Amino acid sequence: MLKRTLISLFAIFCGIKSEVQAFSKENFLKAIRHVESGDNHSAVGSHGERGAYQFKRVVWKQHAKNSFSNAFEPESAHDVASQHFDWIVNTLSKSGKQTNARNIALAWNAGVGSATRNKISVYNKDYANRVENLLLEFEKQDILAKIPQISCL
Repeated sequence: MLKRTLISLFAIFCGIKSEVQAFSKENFLKAIRHVESGDNHSAVGSHGERGAYQFKRVVWKQHAKNSFSNAFEPESAHDVASQHFDWIVNTLSKSGKQTNARNIALAWNAGVGSATRNKISVYNKDYANRVENLLLEFEKQDILAKIPQISCL
């Protein structure tokens, strides 16, 4: 466990993108929120997407029993986002795709079918790059917050 943590820390600080899921789900979802809406829970997309995660109605209904209007509520939206993340990871894994941040972000944006068949546009690749870059920053911030402040005085 310590060895994996040290390798992950090295990869994060060197900007190496890992081929395995060695990141926090919470930070991934935070990156998605920032890319999708600037973390704006009242956002409405041009095609009817709702909330900070910019859910489409069909995705909301796939994971939620409550009304699509609840996509504006941070707690409900986070619950659905967490379920959607897990569903994407499981679906990618069953298809033989690696469950790294890039593939999960591609599936989130382009759809799992497109991601597993490598039917990815330049826009989808740009989206995944933005999510990965934010994720790395959020992971660095978490690590730095855990390091005790050292005083040389």
